[in-house]
Amino acid sequence: MIGFAQNVNIPDANFKAYLVGEPTINTNGDTEIQVSEATAFNGTIICSSMNITDLTGIEDFTALTQLFCYSNQLSNLDVSQNTALISLSCWSNQITSLDVSNNTALTSFNCFDNQLTSLDVSNNTDLNYLYCNNNQLTSLDVSQNTALNSLWCFDNQLTSLDLSQNTDLVWLECYANQFTSLDVRNGNNTNMLGFYAQSNPNLYCIDVDDVTWSIANWTVAIGNIDSTMSFSSNCATAFGCTDALACNYDSIATINDSSCIYSSSSYDTLSVTASIVWNGLSLNVSGDYSVTQINSVGCDSIANLNLTVTTTGIFDIANNKSNLIKITDILGQETPYRKNTPLFYIYDDGTVERKLIIE
Repeated sequence: MIGFAQNVNIPDANFKAYLVGEPTINTNGDTEIQVSEATAFNGTIICSSMNITDLTGIEDFTALTQLFCYSNQLSNLDVSQNTALISLSCWSNQITSLDVSNNTALTSFNCFDNQLTSLDVSNNTDLNYLYCNNNQLTSLDVSQNTALNSLWCFDNQLTSLDLSQNTDLVWLECYANQFTSLDVRNGNNTNMLGFYAQSNPNLYCIDVDDVTWSIANWTVAIGNIDSTMSFSSNCATAFGCTDALACNYDSIATINDSSCIYSSSSYDTLSVTASIVWNGLSLNVSGDYSVTQINSVGCDSIANLNLTVTTTGIFDIANNKSNLIKITDILGQETPYRKNTPLFYIYDDGTVERKLIIE
């Protein structure tokens, strides 16, 4: 009886040459890798920088514990059958998608400098080190990776990152993203050895455990954050008007968002030949007038008017009706009606009215 061993399909010549040349893998020393040899191997494969374009055949190494295939020409990588993997380094390739949902034993995962647009690490609950920087990720959920010790996710397109569940985190590099929110309130800030969040142009507030400690240790001077960023224990309530003299002063806010509104007052002197309507008031008698208006935030806007009516009698009022020719601003330029702006109304009888209508 003659038996034939089944060989592993390894189409990439460079990858095959590496495997055949490893005596711990090719235990019988022939020119092929048998399936029995692949399944029995429970060590480390280091095939980095070998110009490999296809890693087909790796799926038969079901007991493989470490795979280093970085700096090759890989566009895809299937490690779904390598369920014993504890370390995977596939950085500096052209990989566009990567499924590690079956690799639940992973503790170290290095996939940086690829072309990944998404990454699901929710099943990798033992993960200690995640380096996924220099990709095209738009989101990253590490809420299930409670054992995470170090995270490098810089140079991506992330808009938010919540690290509140990562209580063992001691090193974070998340700079050069598109963050609008970053929450590092994990109760472990004082034990963090590295924190870098600069070059996030839309990030103005970072949630931290202790604002005073963060200011002292994660300052602009050592490049951790940009000068436009601030720390808060609750960024959701941090923004608002911080000037106590403003009508809309927010005692809870710690970051001024330029929304402060203040009381205002104006004073006008007008001379007319007939009655006028000023801020809803019909006036035909010379004198001083004022009106107080309150806006949506409770600020008073007080308009004052010194009015002179030069009409001498009822006959003149009834028979000297004038027509508006144009409206000009204070520079004499013709303009349409505008509220809250001093304007000059010019009539065909030569009279001029200066009006300021506040709304």
